[in-house]
Amino acid sequence: MVEFSGYWEYSVDDRNRVPVPPIYRDALAVRALLVPGPDRVIEVYTEEGWQERAAPLKRLRLTTPETRRKVRAFFASTAPVQPDSQGRLVLPQRMMTYAGIAGPDRRVVISGRFNCLEIWSREAWDREQGALEDQGYSVLDDLDDLDRLAQEEG
Repeated sequence: MVEFSGYWEYSVDDRNRVPVPPIYRDALAVRALLVPGPDRVIEVYTEEGWQERAAPLKRLRLTTPETRRKVRAFFASTAPVQPDSQGRLVLPQRMMTYAGIAGPDRRVVISGRFNCLEIWSREAWDREQGALEDQGYSVLDDLDDLDRLAQEEG
């Protein structure tokens, strides 16, 4: 499985296309799956990454409206896209609006988040980075504890 890291600054063109970072073009060459993320970002998955993300939802019993809504929200909002010959993805307008990319400022940051890429509006990315800097990146202080917790859960 591809592990995504790093970040890149781009602009979405007038046809709603954004480049895939060159280092990840091969991984997303055939198809990418776009999903609205909880932080008002667009998550970009490989087929394998998307299957892994979808797996817990596939195991749910669809016996309550809330469960059906969760499953529906993920599967209905997924947009499969095929990169063009120059390695660009066409972003659906609804996802651009959701992520705050629509409008005159179409600058974005594409960042790696281990199992996917995230497409942020530049403004939202700057706010997120400002919060990290204000915390002095203390969010990373407990990495050893996180590793221990993951081992206990595994």
